[in-house]
Parts: sequence; C-alpha cells; structure tokens
Amino acid sequence: FGQMERKNIALRVTDNLMGLAKKGFWVAGNPPVGYVRSEIVVNGRKHVTIVPDPEGAAYMEWLYDYFLDNGVSLHSVEAQFRKKGIKTRQGNFFSTVQLYQLLTSPFCCEATAEVYDFYLRKGCQMASPREDWDGTHGVMVYGRTTERNKKHEKQPPECWTVCLGMHKPILSAQKWLSVQERLRHNTFNKQ
Repeated sequence: FGQMERKNIALRVTDNLMGLAKKGFWVAGNPPVGYVRSEIVVNGRKHVTIVPDPEGAAYMEWLYDYFLDNGVSLHSVEAQFRKKGIKTRQGNFFSTVQLYQLLTSPFCCEATAEVYDFYLRKGCQMASPREDWDGTHGVMVYGRTTERNKKHEKQPPECWTVCLGMHKPILSAQKWLSVQERLRHNTFNKQ
C-alpha cells in the first residue's frame, strides 16, 4: 500500500506540473541560456515564467548566426572555437554535446505554424491547436529526457509534449528551423 501511495503521489505531481506547463508556465528548474526566471501572479496565484536576458539573448543569436553563416559541422565549430579561444559563459571550452544542446534548444524559438508542423512530423504530442501558434510566444518541450538510475536518458519524440510558453522568443522560427535542417543534414550513422 505504501508503494502504491508513492506512485499515486508521483502521478498527481507529474499531472499538476504538466497542467502548468500546458498553460505556458515554467516548471523545469533552471532556465535555458538566454532567459532568466521571473515570478508572475495569475488569478491571485504565484507562478514562474522565463523572460529574455538581453546579454544571453545576444549570445544565443550570435551562436546561431555563426553556425549558419559559416556552413560548418558541430565538430568544426568546436575546433574553431578552441582555436579562437571562444568559451562558454562559464569559461570552459565548448564540446559538441553542449553546442548541439544549445542549437536544438526549442525554448528560444518563435511558436509558428512551421514549428508546430516540425514537431508534429516528429510524432510529438501537441498540447495546443495549430491556430494558436502565431509567433508571439516561445516553445516549450517537456519529456525529452527521463531520469533513470540518476542518468538522463533521451526519450523518443512520441514521449515529448510540446506546449506554447508564456515567454517571448529570442530567435525567429526561420533561423531556428534552418539550424535544425543543417544539423539533420550533417548527421551521419556512426555504425
């Protein structure tokens, strides 16, 4: 009975967090690069959202432009950054994993119909109708990873839930989708 009660509590908490996420609130802990957390009051209740950080937003814009303008792979960008001494905001050299995570971060992208179609083609669960994706909000994706044995494991797109965020986007949908297409085109099968 104790184990069943723990599972029920975990399911209630998960459902509550997903309900908040579907309303556009931030429920995922630390904000993505380019944003800071901000408390807001809606209907007398405190909630958390994310707002663009001007310095971080400029940083993300520069990174996306660099990747698109130079027409290179992630490995090439990593090598160029090391050669030029360009480091992360924490002062470390970039890895290809970090670059990939920054360049695939959906939070900074405009929520447009094209982005909706991008995630729909992947097989993701869409939390709002396509008509609401008018470009005035950012995108939020939940369920991309799950924690098992204290390790984050990547989930298939069918397990992702894509929501409209309350936050303002940093990047245009066209730029974000161009980077996604470049990354898809540059991938190769290691086997």
